Amino acid sequence: PPPPPPPPPPPLTSEAGVVPAEQITDSVKVRACLEALLGEPYLAIQRRLELANLLIGFEQANHYTLFNRNGEVVGYMAEETGFGNVVVRNVLKTHRPFKATIFDPLGNVLVRIERPFYFISSSIFIQDAEFRPLGEVHMNWHLWRRRYALYAGNEQFGAIDAPWASWEFTVEDEGG
Repeated sequence: PPPPPPPPPPPLTSEAGVVPAEQITDSVKVRACLEALLGEPYLAIQRRLELANLLIGFEQANHYTLFNRNGEVVGYMAEETGFGNVVVRNVLKTHRPFKATIFDPLGNVLVRIERPFYFISSSIFIQDAEFRPLGEVHMNWHLWRRRYALYAGNEQFGAIDAPWASWEFTVEDEGG
């Protein structure tokens, strides 16, 4: 049988970002939750479509539900909202800057993601719940491939090299 529909994502506020009802403040617990999420061998990400997006192509803040291979909800991701963000999103489309937050299933903030505006090659910066840097992902431009370098601190630990229209990505370490 198909899994039951997921619960709604955690609540959002306008300019302040994402605010869960109760936040885990113990960094050890947050790290354990993040490690459990990243330890999943398979993650499926489902985007929640908004009615305005479907009817007239008007982009709003994106919300995603993360599932493991058994169809269980293992987290959420939500972009920050605000009127200025909506205008920029609809003008700049895929080159727009954005900020998003990843939550555990209970709504606790695990990581924050930020991508600045870009013309050709993008970068994404990852921070923990306390806004401390965790890592970065840099796009290495290629005409017909998707290539990314993954960093923790100043050290590259992985790379993605996939065909242009790929829906699945394998992260490879130095040994391939």
